[in-house]
Amino acid sequence: MRRDAGMEVRVVLVEPKRWENVGAVARVMKNFGFSSLYIVISPPDDRASQHSIRSIRFQNSTHFTHAHAGCTHIDRRAFYVASHAEDVLERCKIVYTVEDAIANSHIVVGTTAKIGSEMNVLRRPFFEPEKLGKFTMRKRGILSLLFGREDIGLLNEELKRCDIVLHIPAHHEHPVMNLSHAVAIVLYEIYKFRRTAGAATRLASVEDREHLLAHFRTLLERVEHREHRRERTMIVLRHIFGRAGVTSREVRTVHGMLRKTLRMLARKAGER
Repeated sequence: MRRDAGMEVRVVLVEPKRWENVGAVARVMKNFGFSSLYIVISPPDDRASQHSIRSIRFQNSTHFTHAHAGCTHIDRRAFYVASHAEDVLERCKIVYTVEDAIANSHIVVGTTAKIGSEMNVLRRPFFEPEKLGKFTMRKRGILSLLFGREDIGLLNEELKRCDIVLHIPAHHEHPVMNLSHAVAIVLYEIYKFRRTAGAATRLASVEDREHLLAHFRTLLERVEHREHRRERTMIVLRHIFGRAGVTSREVRTVHGMLRKTLRMLARKAGER
């Protein structure tokens, strides 16, 4: 398999509940040739968090090392399930925030079982796994896949940080999948398409797109875009740029256009 046939994949588990699920995720990662695993937990002193019971369980077990360090003493329950993927567990990274987990990424994908109505701009439009697999072809950079808590998934604030929303279709009577099963489906589709050789294009980083979005926010403020619609507009723009897979050069071009637009607006305002 050529190294430029697809993106580097980072699997991010946000506050998982059970060690067995962590081990099962490591195993399916190994099945498809992926090894970068990040786990987000709440800080030890975050007693106010409604999800702190899960993270405190991890912390009190003394099997997680300090944030940003390699995870070298995972609970044996994870290793029992991992089966030949022990190296994935041993190299996993433990962090306290989603921001830390997606640092240096080029595309951030958030998974959701609930897609809502057509008016739900936070969750629609979405990719299905096969479309995401095709998206990763002939692109270079880090693709961070966020998988939420087994019971409630990703919070809205976490989904707002995602460039692409991913949904796995399932029967309406039981649409929420087991964590490792969902990871397996997504990684299979990425693996399937990354075997196709071809020249790869490096995407703009998350930081590059954040600066571009801030530039757009300035424009919206300058043209007095209604404040209550501004947040929705920013979410739509984030998803557009994410699905488009813009490059750094394209980001710089749009920045130039925005700068010229803002200068023209300032000049027009001075002529009044």
